[in-house]
Amino acid sequence: RMETPWTALNARQGLLVVIEPLRTDRAVSTEELDALKSWVEAGGTALIMVTLPERILNSKDPVAGDAAIIRGDKKPQDLSPFAASSPYVRNVAKLHVDSQVRLKMKDNSHYQTLFRDESGALAVHKTMGKGNVILLANSVAASNSAILQADNAILLVNIASESAKGDRRTIVFDEYHHGVGFVNSGGGEDVQGGMFENSPKPLQFAILHLLALGALLLYVGNRRFGPLQNIVVSAYRPSTDYVGSMARLIRRARAGDIAIVTLYRHFVRDLRRHLDLTPDTPLQQLVTQSVRKYGVDESKFVQLLSTCEEVSNGRRIDENVMLQLARELDEYRRSFQLGGVK
Repeated sequence: RMETPWTALNARQGLLVVIEPLRTDRAVSTEELDALKSWVEAGGTALIMVTLPERILNSKDPVAGDAAIIRGDKKPQDLSPFAASSPYVRNVAKLHVDSQVRLKMKDNSHYQTLFRDESGALAVHKTMGKGNVILLANSVAASNSAILQADNAILLVNIASESAKGDRRTIVFDEYHHGVGFVNSGGGEDVQGGMFENSPKPLQFAILHLLALGALLLYVGNRRFGPLQNIVVSAYRPSTDYVGSMARLIRRARAGDIAIVTLYRHFVRDLRRHLDLTPDTPLQQLVTQSVRKYGVDESKFVQLLSTCEEVSNGRRIDENVMLQLARELDEYRRSFQLGGVK
């Protein structure tokens, strides 16, 4: 399927099939006719199946302008080849025709008549440079019904086999002039509409829906849902503020004993857990197990625990003693690998 103008024909294509009628808004341009002429002269074959309206000779058409389209008898009939020596009619005994047009060639146009009846020629052929032009006044010959009648299929196969030779193996059917594909003149002529106007309707609707959806999203994304409000950002406070606050509170209340009692009770509890002892294990047994496992100085350890027990029982201590006891408890906690205070 060729969905571009004839200016895109190339050397890999051997046969161009053009079936009339063509769309009026996709009229063949002069540039396309010149490109078709050059392509045929270089070795291509153009098969043009013509129909009404009637046309006179056209000097502006360098390919098929030397053949006029006239009316003829539309009676269906089977015709024998008029030029039996032509390779295009090889093995063709009858051609079924059902056409209301005939071909009238210009004098000295060098056409060879392949099929004709009393009304005129129905299929003609001429050489042009290294290529060929075949005009068939029977556009229905390629339809699904007519191609099965008589030897119509053989005629088309012969044309294809004689045309697609060497490097020119591709057969293309002109769909562009039936409205398929995008308009692209490829030269200096005006473009007939833009890409959007010539794109398929479903694609146009899809593009329009996407544009509408994009506009809706853009509107919703930039729409204000209420008046502007000031957001109060909470002041950042580090976690050490709590520790500092508690230290200042204890110092002002001169309650260092409370801090020591708290540290001491957590220390003893964690130590008993660490040694797999029960919560009510006596201090003497706790000391014995600690000395055995950690190798600490028993007298110093006993002195620390005894002082802390006295504080727990109501002994008041000053700030210096509090700091000393807290430091020693922390050193033992680190030495026993008890972790932080839980």
